[in-house]
Amino acid sequence: MKVNDRLNVFSEELNLIQNPKYKELLKEIIENAPAYFFTMPASTSGKYHPALSLGEGGLVRHTKVVAKLMIMLSKLKMFKFSDDEKDLLLIAAIAHDMLKKGENKTGHTVNDHPQFAYDFVLKCVLKVIGDNWDNDYIYTCLLNPIKTHMGEWGVQLPENEEEKLLHICDYISAQKELTYNFNEEEYNKTIPKTGSLTIEFGKYKGKTLDEVRKINLDYLIWVKDNADKVPGAKEMARKYLEEQKLI
Repeated sequence: MKVNDRLNVFSEELNLIQNPKYKELLKEIIENAPAYFFTMPASTSGKYHPALSLGEGGLVRHTKVVAKLMIMLSKLKMFKFSDDEKDLLLIAAIAHDMLKKGENKTGHTVNDHPQFAYDFVLKCVLKVIGDNWDNDYIYTCLLNPIKTHMGEWGVQLPENEEEKLLHICDYISAQKELTYNFNEEEYNKTIPKTGSLTIEFGKYKGKTLDEVRKINLDYLIWVKDNADKVPGAKEMARKYLEEQKLI
C-alpha cells in the first residue's frame, strides 16, 4: 500500500495529534508498519472479535475502535493527562497490534506480538526523536502500554493507569456483545484497494500490484500459481487478477 493511502486510513487520528514531533512519530509508525497490518482480520481464527473486526481490513477497524475509545476516555478529568500524554496514548492505541503476526513468518497471530510492537515503535522513536528524551512520557504512555496491552492474557500485567487504560480500550473493542458504527466513507477507507497492496518478497519487493502489472504481468500470474511459501500471496494475486479481468 502506498504511503499516502496508509496515512489516509488514519487521517482523522493524525489530525488530533497536537505535538508536531509526535505527529511525525505517528507518521513514521504508519509508513513503516508491516503490509499485512492493513489487510488482515483482527482475529485470524475468527473467535475473539466482533464481526466488524473480521474480514479484510478487520485489524485496522479494530485499531480505529481502540483509538476512538482512547480519545474518549483519556480526556476524562479523572485522569489528568497532559496534551502530550494524550498524544502518546493515542499513538499507543494505533500501534499496539501493528506486529500482530510478528515478522510474518506465520499466517497467524503470535502470542508475543506486544513485544514485537514495542521493539518496532522504539525504533521509530529513536529515528524521529533520538535518544535524548526530556521526559519519561514515551515509556509510561507509549512503549509500556503497548507491551502490556494484552493484560491477563499476556506475559506482563498492566500496572499504572496508562497501561490499564490501553488494555481496557483493547478489551472492550474485542467484545462480541458490543457493536461499533463506522460511516460508509470511514469504513471503506479500511478496505485496501487490491492494486495498492505491495509485493513483500522477491525481485519486486515493495512495489504495488499495479506497478508490477505494468512491469511484468507474467510475474503476477506466476505468484498466483506458485507462491506457496508466502502466506496470502497466491490469494492476493488471484484476487487482483480477477478484479482486473486478467484471468
